[in-house]
Amino acid sequence: MNTHRNAHQGNKEITADILFIEWYEVGRILLTRSTVTGRSVRIERALGMTFYDGEIIHIAPDFTICIRIKPCLCILLKTFDFDVLGYFCFEVGNRHLPLFWQKDGIALAYDGHVYPALKAKYGDVVCLETRTLFPTDGLKAFGKYS
Repeated sequence: MNTHRNAHQGNKEITADILFIEWYEVGRILLTRSTVTGRSVRIERALGMTFYDGEIIHIAPDFTICIRIKPCLCILLKTFDFDVLGYFCFEVGNRHLPLFWQKDGIALAYDGHVYPALKAKYGDVVCLETRTLFPTDGLKAFGKYS
């Protein structure tokens, strides 16, 4: 079975079903798809609401449904040189691509046109890695999103 056993309610076992979403879907107003176990889910949210990794979106007596953000291939800048960070953020920002703070650098989702240009310009401090891009780690002009 593709569910998590996460709690007991009396003698009844509660399972956690998972609804996987892509990083770029966290701000969707309408989301329709199936969970890991095949349950159909349709969620409508107010404009400006965000889905978060681990968020429980449904609770029933015998199961819960939890959001998980899928990892994706990312371009990662691994440097703490502020000049390089500044130029990189400016260049990527001019392309209107979202950036995400990581514990070891700055990441953006892989783009086949952008990666070769960034790799050529920044060399070995730019690499490809699979990461999960959380909405709370998204950067904006004046700091992180909250």
